Amino acid sequence: TKPESLQPQGACVGFRKTFLIASTNQPVTLHIFADTRYLLWINGRYVERGPSRFEPQAPAFDSVDLTPFLQKGDNLIAVMVASRISNGKTRMHPPGLTLTAEQKGKVICRTDASWKWSDQTRYRQLRTDWANVFDTMDARVEDGDWTQPGYDDTKWANTQLIAKPQWGKLTASRIPRLSEVPVTPTWATNVVWPLTLNGGQGTLFKFSHMVLAYAELEVEADAGSEFELVYLPENAMNRKSRTQNSFICRAGRQTFLTTDTHSIYEGRIRVKSGRVTFHSVKFVERLYPFERLGSFTSSDPLLNKLWTTCVRGLEVVSEDAYVDCTDRERVEWMDCDPPAFDVTRVAMAGPGANGGEIYSDPRLLEVLLRRTAYTIQPEGWVKAHTASDRFDIQAKMEDRACDWVQGARRYYESCGHTEVIREIWPMIVRQMNYFLDRRSPRGLVVAREWVVWGNPVGYQTCEGTALNAFVYRALADAAFLGNLIGENAQAEKFDQAAHDLAAAINTVLWDASAETYCGGYYDLAVAKSAPDYRPLRLKVENNLIEPTRHAALFALDQGVVPSDRIASVRKYLTAHPPVENDIMQYYYYFKFQYGLDDSTQDLAVLNKFRTEWKDMANSPFEATFESLHSWGSQAHCY
Repeated sequence: TKPESLQPQGACVGFRKTFLIASTNQPVTLHIFADTRYLLWINGRYVERGPSRFEPQAPAFDSVDLTPFLQKGDNLIAVMVASRISNGKTRMHPPGLTLTAEQKGKVICRTDASWKWSDQTRYRQLRTDWANVFDTMDARVEDGDWTQPGYDDTKWANTQLIAKPQWGKLTASRIPRLSEVPVTPTWATNVVWPLTLNGGQGTLFKFSHMVLAYAELEVEADAGSEFELVYLPENAMNRKSRTQNSFICRAGRQTFLTTDTHSIYEGRIRVKSGRVTFHSVKFVERLYPFERLGSFTSSDPLLNKLWTTCVRGLEVVSEDAYVDCTDRERVEWMDCDPPAFDVTRVAMAGPGANGGEIYSDPRLLEVLLRRTAYTIQPEGWVKAHTASDRFDIQAKMEDRACDWVQGARRYYESCGHTEVIREIWPMIVRQMNYFLDRRSPRGLVVAREWVVWGNPVGYQTCEGTALNAFVYRALADAAFLGNLIGENAQAEKFDQAAHDLAAAINTVLWDASAETYCGGYYDLAVAKSAPDYRPLRLKVENNLIEPTRHAALFALDQGVVPSDRIASVRKYLTAHPPVENDIMQYYYYFKFQYGLDDSTQDLAVLNKFRTEWKDMANSPFEATFESLHSWGSQAHCY
């Protein structure tokens, strides 16, 4: 309704349509998509919110059973669409809404020019940070409840059809509807409902662990009364807030429903001005509908708690995507797999058809693979994270691209499905060719080194051992996938390239005196030509970086080490265990220790858990950390 340049960021628009149902004996299914977010009501009752995060080239619609909300005769569908939002899970893009309702294969309602719209709703301009959407609501703007059938919308304008859609082909969502479960915090002492608060007064609440929830507040207030819902980093009424939703009331009784979910451990309600009576404050946790099936019990209470922490930690970072951390970013990174899918495979089932279960549910991995493919850039590389406008030093991360290709093979081996492999194959080919086009005269790939936390060669543009080991494995897995779907010629090319790369790694980067791998081949002029150059703080002799744990660890983990060198590489790694707080390397180092099949090494892993993971196991958030000893995110997939 307005030129794109005049549309404010975070604008919220209400849409309404009355439609006729001749009979409710047959189910009615609604297919709905909006850019960027929507809230859906039928006959005044809240139904759903969405859609799942998406790349504009590959949006997905939600399908919702409306039958329980319908009545014979006239029915009212109301949708609030929030648009032009950019953060870690949404992209700035022209807005739009499309939906169809079907009964017995017949369309009974669809978006067309007969719909009504208005931007005069309580949902005012939204604010964002990297993880969340914050509400600014003003109920005084509305002249009635526009989600109800009896509301007079004659002053609302007619909608306009979009002449040239700016999205790719709409397809059905590949994940089930997220579960919505009420969760109840503990409120401060002396709280009795209904609770009346005057300006300057507030009350605190705290959950038993971190939740990912939206809020519904039923209040009665004087006109113009203002209050805020704040989620705190710690229990303190006057502490600077991390998240704030603000509300201005009209006179009388009213309900506020927040647009987004937030990670919440504790928080407060505070009336800024006026007088507000809170009849109820409800929180609803919205997560991927996993069911815990795996269990673990041992004689060590700490290990038992750590298992529970890991499983609950997976649940709270699983929404419409595996996300890296719930409390800070909520971003889908390519390296959210493997750790998130590992826990899924041993502990979880997802809902299947006809009430059945899907064990080791691969669907969040599938949508990660697909969304990543549609981030492909003109140069041929895929972004390290999806559904965001972020383009900084961590938008392009060559290591994450290797995780993505390896994840595609892991997906196939977990479920046997090839449809998504065929869809993303052209992007896999472009990404592998991106690497092959950057081989040096030594046969090694020149790119930024593997940037796993703590790697002393991380972020260096060079012929790094760790990165080349990951490129080798990605080439080998791409060859496997190509043969799987009948792309044999391309698969043969990648297979030969993997063989050649392994030979180059073992020829150029092997340190015979140390009996392990150099950190990489380093040309200072090449390194300085990179826009993100930083000095290397390791010894370089004859262009070879001194041996590092990461070089040995990833060469071994990715299958580059020949059989006659495995013993010496293992010896080097055993003598150089991790001591830093950087947790990501332990994922690979523990795999190395388990692979030794040595009870001494098994005990070393368990003792490491008992000492370094104790803070995590005892965290009140009941979620895993980004690093050891409470550094960084307190609800992270690693």
